[in-house]
Order: sequence, then C-alpha cells, then structure tokens
Amino acid sequence: MANTNDIITEDYTDIIYKTDIVFPMIVIYRNTLDYPGYFVSRLWNINKPTQYMNLAESLDTICSNIPAHMVRLNRQPNDDPCIIEKWI
Repeated sequence: MANTNDIITEDYTDIIYKTDIVFPMIVIYRNTLDYPGYFVSRLWNINKPTQYMNLAESLDTICSNIPAHMVRLNRQPNDDPCIIEKWI
C-alpha cells in the first residue's frame, strides 16, 4: 500500500540544499501502515512531511543515509508509536 507520490532517495543532503526546504527534519519510522515490515526515513519541512523518503530492512541501513551534520533526537512520549527517532 505504498504511496505513489513518494520519491525514494539516498541523498537527503542534495535535496535539502537544492529545494525550498526551510527547516529540514528527518523522521525515522518502523512498520508504518504504508510500508509494513520496513524502516522508513522521511524528510520533513518544518512541520510538514515531504514526498522524499527512504526504505530499509534495518535501522543501521536507514541511519547511514542521514546527513552527517544532523543531530539525533530521541522519540517523545506523545510521538506516534511508529516513530523511532528524529534528526534535525
């Protein structure tokens, strides 16, 4: 049940610097309804998800595509249960 508008990428840095993204954040999810059984990272712009995302079978693989300049934030108690962590 994948979203056909999604654009799979492994290079968030290029997208962040070549688009109109004002405040980039990458959210990592596990086992979402549209991608069951996968880890998903999705680029957000301030408080809105973009169509840019990546899929992997492991957290290590999905995290290997996070730009080096970004900082990891732990999930918060009020986050959706599918959210594992966020990067800003």
